Amino acid sequence: MKQNARIYARVSRDEQVKYGYSIDAQLTALKEYCNQNKITISGIYVDEGISAATTKKRKDYLRMMNNLEENDIILFTKLDRFSRNLLDANLAVLELEKKNVSIKAIHEDDIDTSTADGKFIFNLKLSLAEREREKTSERINDVFKYMAKNGQRISSKVPFGYKIENKLYIRDDKKADALLDAYHMVLLYRSVSYSNKLFNEKYPCYKMEYANFLNRLKNPINVGIHKYNDNFCKGIIPKELFDQVQEIINKNNIRSRNTKSIFLFSGLIRCGTCGRRIVGNKKTDHNSRKNPNWKDTTYYLYRCNHAYQDKVCSNRHILSESKIEKYLLENLNTLLSDYVIDIETKQKEQKDHTKDIAKIKKQMKKLKDLYLDDLIQKDEYTNSYKELESKLKEYSNIKQITVPNEIKQILNINIRDYYETLDRKQKQALWQSIIKEIIYNEDKSFVIYFI
Repeated sequence: MKQNARIYARVSRDEQVKYGYSIDAQLTALKEYCNQNKITISGIYVDEGISAATTKKRKDYLRMMNNLEENDIILFTKLDRFSRNLLDANLAVLELEKKNVSIKAIHEDDIDTSTADGKFIFNLKLSLAEREREKTSERINDVFKYMAKNGQRISSKVPFGYKIENKLYIRDDKKADALLDAYHMVLLYRSVSYSNKLFNEKYPCYKMEYANFLNRLKNPINVGIHKYNDNFCKGIIPKELFDQVQEIINKNNIRSRNTKSIFLFSGLIRCGTCGRRIVGNKKTDHNSRKNPNWKDTTYYLYRCNHAYQDKVCSNRHILSESKIEKYLLENLNTLLSDYVIDIETKQKEQKDHTKDIAKIKKQMKKLKDLYLDDLIQKDEYTNSYKELESKLKEYSNIKQITVPNEIKQILNINIRDYYETLDRKQKQALWQSIIKEIIYNEDKSFVIYFI
């Protein structure tokens, strides 16, 4: 009976580098075997640079399994080329038996599932191979954990923004500054794709595809964290900025079902009379039969429901979204400039408690030494320590008044030109990133408070 074979070759990246394993050598041996045994080759399948740990990422292996026909035989050089995963291999064999397909390793005579002994040896060798692979993996992980604990480089690929000195990750100033700029872009524009476009224009030497740009923004190594060590190295991105950008990335992954229902100032407007949140209402003028050229127009409006529904508030005026939008675009630079001046004035007036904090820490240490030397009683030590601890917490919780980066960057761009490039979701994100609250009064005036 004429036999048809599917020949399969595989090599992982590590095997290529460490042992010089070759795809060509495997294919040559398989073709010679087929020629000597008068076996017809029905297909050649190759997975290069792929581990045998699982079949899920081995595209040609999966393609071969789909192409199999009745009475085919799968040929490979050694068992570890086919699989090192016992479960995957046994599931494959069960599927192969349904089609009367067998497998054979040409360099291992005892691996041949067409015989009972061959099946037994097949399972035995796979079990040993899987155990060895897992033990090797454990040993490698132990080495990685040790290296990570000591802050030493693990991968040959250095994360963007870092360089290697004495086996340690340190800041690569030019790349790190560019990456920091990328984070600020995302924080300002609330859009990873738009920030990616601007980044590539500003830093053509570091040009990145979207997926690469996103992965670099999400990499915890940027704040010095490795999966084996939370203090792996000195971060190149402030933790607060990193967390803010992750929040934006996560929000961007949630797509709105109906972008036409997005209200630009949702949750930002409050009634100046009753203090309640003012809600958005959408009104659409539909196509008129009398005028075939008429186009549907949607209006986004805001009103106080405490006045309209509950009949309690007296502020029954309706505020048009376009009115706020127009006012902001025309006056934003002036409003933000005045806001920055106000913050800088308060900044000068704010007391710096750095010396106070250092003094308290010194007192706490001295108090502890007195207690350890039996110069004060435990009650006196406990009461005094709690008092100092309370003051330290109070001073430490005082936040320095600073101009938010979002405000600084808005002042450095042409807001009108930039605004025209945004969709409604991005416009909403922009306003919510810089506006704290809008108060709408009964005299139809409104006051804008920034973050």
